[in-house]
Amino acid sequence: MKPTHNFISLRRDLLHIVLLVIVFLLLLFTMTAGAQHIHLSGGAAVQTSTGTSLKADSLQIDAANTLRLAPLSVLELSGNFFNGGTLNAEMGSLVNFSGAAQQLTGVFVGASSFSNLTKSDGGTLFVQSSVTVRDTLGLLNGVINSASGVLTLDSLSAFSGGGLSSFVDGQVAIVFRSSATNIARTFPLGKLAGNYSGRIYQPAYLPLTLAFSSTAGTSTFTTNLINAEAPNPASLSGGLARVSTVRHWSLAHSGGTYSNAIATLTWNTDDGIAPQNPPISLRVAQSASGTWQSLGNGGTTGSAATDGTIVSATPAITLLGDYLAFATVNVADNPLPVVLQNFTAVSQPDGIKLAWQTASEKDSRGFIIEKQSSSLHAADSGWTRIAGYDAVKSLVAQNSPNGAAYTFSDAADMTEGETFTYRLSEVSLSGFTAVLRELAATSRFNTGIKTYDLSQNYPNPFNPATTIRYQLPAKSAVNLAVYNLIGQKVMQVLNLEQEKGRYAITLDGRNFSSGVYFYRLVARSSNAQTNGSTQNFIQTKKMILVK
Repeated sequence: MKPTHNFISLRRDLLHIVLLVIVFLLLLFTMTAGAQHIHLSGGAAVQTSTGTSLKADSLQIDAANTLRLAPLSVLELSGNFFNGGTLNAEMGSLVNFSGAAQQLTGVFVGASSFSNLTKSDGGTLFVQSSVTVRDTLGLLNGVINSASGVLTLDSLSAFSGGGLSSFVDGQVAIVFRSSATNIARTFPLGKLAGNYSGRIYQPAYLPLTLAFSSTAGTSTFTTNLINAEAPNPASLSGGLARVSTVRHWSLAHSGGTYSNAIATLTWNTDDGIAPQNPPISLRVAQSASGTWQSLGNGGTTGSAATDGTIVSATPAITLLGDYLAFATVNVADNPLPVVLQNFTAVSQPDGIKLAWQTASEKDSRGFIIEKQSSSLHAADSGWTRIAGYDAVKSLVAQNSPNGAAYTFSDAADMTEGETFTYRLSEVSLSGFTAVLRELAATSRFNTGIKTYDLSQNYPNPFNPATTIRYQLPAKSAVNLAVYNLIGQKVMQVLNLEQEKGRYAITLDGRNFSSGVYFYRLVARSSNAQTNGSTQNFIQTKKMILVK
């Protein structure tokens, strides 16, 4: 018997060697140009050995071709993966995507699903079809974008990692294939920083957790994190006063039944949950057939000012709606940020007029306007602050629970056809700055500074500092001084030559006594005539210091 056993063992070893040679030849003869671009065609059936590691730039499996990944084998791709045939990823096999911008297209469900899938080394993996992971989804470093597809975690699968540097941006589905009790699953959702529906968002990792006391049959829950105002915000019930204008989660269910659902939502600074801490008026809300209903507040974690979670209250709901979102039951408390209804820009002969309307405000200092002469989404280094609540009275927040209207005119020099982008931000009483919206506008006129002007100081009365603004239509010798009530000069603010433009000077009155003062601007242009202005400009205005 022993010789027979040795013969069988030798035969198995020879077959294994032959198989490895066949695999090598198949890979060799089915590769496209470039040694790391693998293309399986011509009816190939290729398999890796247990524990094998294979690296490639890209992989394409044509129809009637099969790639079998044996247990514990690893396939690392830095490029695209197209499957038009069959991917037989056995339990324990791993496919790691490590490229900067990769696409996953074709069939990756059923027999062609992944056992383990990871995203590493940064970048984005674009899921362009339905992709199923049976065992583990590894979110190590980088984003999986499933906006054009859906990433499904099977009933026994889980995910590891997850955070600001790695999440799923798009649709995530989780399958429950059998009856279970007291089960909870988390959807690893997030969003990249960017401009969504005209509002600027920070990067966010905001997982959603669903828990059930029981499920029956095969159920699939599909979710997506949406950076936009919740739909039908005016359709409220159950004591709700307002629903989030920042973001919401879509939610769909198909298949079996479930009972006593509990939802846990995550917030960050963009959601504006502060100033309440803990946020007692905050609620989890669901939209069912277009109407928002309260799911209560079963408790919160974290900080209202930075990040945290809220769980819906018990008794738990039986049926989930189409959407989930943050909401509040008290307009006076309003844990949500300043709500911006619109932001517009109109080109006029004297510049571009900006106007915006808020729906509600609370605990806000006011607004800041920035500008850049380039397109949207440009680097932040290109932004220049042109106005703010601390220097322009009309930009101070009115803090009306019913909202207010604001305007500001950018009267800088512009040429016809020149395009600018404006950024509107709001500053809370706590000092947090939130970018509300960006807007591009094109000048239809050739504008410019045509006259001298001295503006009223702001604030006025003041203590201890105030801002004095003025404009020069040409290069001028400028003298700005402060006088007391009997005409004595108490401060020489400026005495120099300045170029054409608009200027703002901060006056420090800490060394002055309370009372009435006058500030006078004398400007002499270098030219005898400047756009119709006289050579000399003299103007005096009154200001009041109150200590």
